[in-house]
Amino acid sequence: NAQDQLVQIGGMSRAWQALASKAAAEGKEPPPADWWEVALENGSTAVLIRSKADWPRVAEIVKGRQAAIFTLDEIGRLLTAYGDIVAAKLTFDGAAVEKVRTYSTPLGDDLNQALGIGA
Repeated sequence: NAQDQLVQIGGMSRAWQALASKAAAEGKEPPPADWWEVALENGSTAVLIRSKADWPRVAEIVKGRQAAIFTLDEIGRLLTAYGDIVAAKLTFDGAAVEKVRTYSTPLGDDLNQALGIGA
């Protein structure tokens, strides 16, 4: 019933508060609210953060893990370098990156022109 649920919610709230207090007492800081993690196919993790200002704190939190930290500026530079991905997303509404292949030779101007990318 609703009363039992409220009791459970109160217990969980107190448990999270106790964990936060213990972490603070040990000098641990919570991660930035705008921090995202994604598992990579090689078993490592990419951590996305908003700015370089969060880097030292996040680096300390992920220390010992196989985690690469990227700022949004870095992601922007990567997408600029791989502009065909951005062009495809702009050209095809709702397009999703599901698989990325690399080619030893360029696909060619004919295909790029047909797809409307790389002009």
